[in-house]
Amino acid sequence: MQVAAFFICDSARDYNGRLSVLGMLEQLTADSFPFQNQEMTLVTRFIFTEQDRGFHDLQIRLIDLDGNSPLENGGPRLRFEVPPIPSERVYWTLNQCVQLVGVPFKGPGLFRYDLIVDGEQRAFAPLRVVQREKKSPQAN
Repeated sequence: MQVAAFFICDSARDYNGRLSVLGMLEQLTADSFPFQNQEMTLVTRFIFTEQDRGFHDLQIRLIDLDGNSPLENGGPRLRFEVPPIPSERVYWTLNQCVQLVGVPFKGPGLFRYDLIVDGEQRAFAPLRVVQREKKSPQAN
């Protein structure tokens, strides 16, 4: 199993194996804290071979630098199956677009999404959360 891509973006969709992505990002800017991000999408593109056939457990975990998570249970968990790969193909690809809505952040900081497959971390995507600088009124 190879992780060909793992990143955060504004939106992504899979159309029969064709991945369409809008707005790759690694920073969120908030006016104030606590802050809930309206929506973002975490994208993973896997490449599987016949040896990967069967069921796999996947966890997406959001953590800060201290290893704490703002999400209940650390983040979503999924179980998926890699089907038998047809003999005319050497590999099979899978795009997963996980929409994340209302992710809470108590304050600014450095975070990362970890991609854990079958208990092993396979990739991570960095995320910086910052507070928007307030513009001071200009003197005349």
